[in-house]
Amino acid sequence: MKKLPTRFMGAALLLVLPLLLLVGVVSAQTIKTGNNATVPSGKVVNSTLFSAGNNVDIAGTVNGDVFCAGQTVTVSGTVNGDVICAGQTVTISGKVNGNVRVAGQSVTISAQVARNATVGAQSFILSDSASVNDLMGAATSCTINGTVQRDYGMASDTATIAGTVERDVNGAVTNLTLTSTAKVGGSITYTSANDADVTKGAVIGGSITRNEPKTQNNAKVNYTVIPYFAAFLWLAYIFVALLIIALVMVLLFPTMFEVTTRHAVNHLGRTLLIGLGAGIVAPALFIALMLTLIGIPLALLFGLVWFLINLVAPIFSAYLLGKSIGRNIKHAVVVMLIGACILLVTYFIPFVGFVTLIVAEWIGIGMILTELGRRVSRPEYSTDVKR
Repeated sequence: MKKLPTRFMGAALLLVLPLLLLVGVVSAQTIKTGNNATVPSGKVVNSTLFSAGNNVDIAGTVNGDVFCAGQTVTVSGTVNGDVICAGQTVTISGKVNGNVRVAGQSVTISAQVARNATVGAQSFILSDSASVNDLMGAATSCTINGTVQRDYGMASDTATIAGTVERDVNGAVTNLTLTSTAKVGGSITYTSANDADVTKGAVIGGSITRNEPKTQNNAKVNYTVIPYFAAFLWLAYIFVALLIIALVMVLLFPTMFEVTTRHAVNHLGRTLLIGLGAGIVAPALFIALMLTLIGIPLALLFGLVWFLINLVAPIFSAYLLGKSIGRNIKHAVVVMLIGACILLVTYFIPFVGFVTLIVAEWIGIGMILTELGRRVSRPEYSTDVKR
């Protein structure tokens, strides 16, 4: 009977080992964290760069993709890949030879972007020195001073075009303004209750088409409200249900959350990268096992374990978030309540919610796998064999 725990540990290790091997992948990446996470001018990073901190400043050259998050994010160097960043103030002013995907309160792009840009912000400016291929901008205020080499898709309260859009402009806007320096090579099709303000001197190669927003007759019953109301009730139910699950989990295992979070805080970039790598490798491993007849039972067991890890991963991220905000709070339930409420609220914000969900999954998975790797004991060998 003494061999049973060893065999059980061996089976568990067989399931977890492929995921723990992802730690080796981490060493092939570059991670910058801290209050000031910087890549100084003249420095070359020959890998994917993960950077997180209060102030993120990338002034060097990155021969790979850049993933970053911070209160103030500045990318003034050369990135030979994609830029995917989020922050309160985001400024992309260097050269990007890939795509730009950014979200923030205030976003400014003055860079030469070789491919496309997707922006979600309260205020967005494409500076006069900037150029992008295709641009999708969702912002309260959006100003285009630079050059869009193909199409511009807008979703804004106020959109101002003072630069060049070489093909078409499409989208929904409350107030659309074209200044005297605006040049649109194709057509403008937009949905708004207001006519566009086109200043004399603006050049438009095609037609301007305004579509009226759809309105409901107030004298009739607005049946379209019913699905929205049902959706609201469903979202409210999901919010409460997930919050209860998180609180029950922390009540049952407070020490586990505290210890796991303590280790993740000191290695947040590494934790995120492990979760990201696991999200790529685990499904591929599951499919590979399913394709082999002898591996199907193991694949099913592995799939169950992976499903459970994904299910509880955001709960670990919520506790980490709550601990980061309430550093002096000792009660685990209060910490979880703060983190879970904030995380769940962000889930319901368009675009931001999707990004938050993915990042929360990656960080939570990384926390779980890191803790599993730390807890799995190494076998001890002894030359003293009893007969």
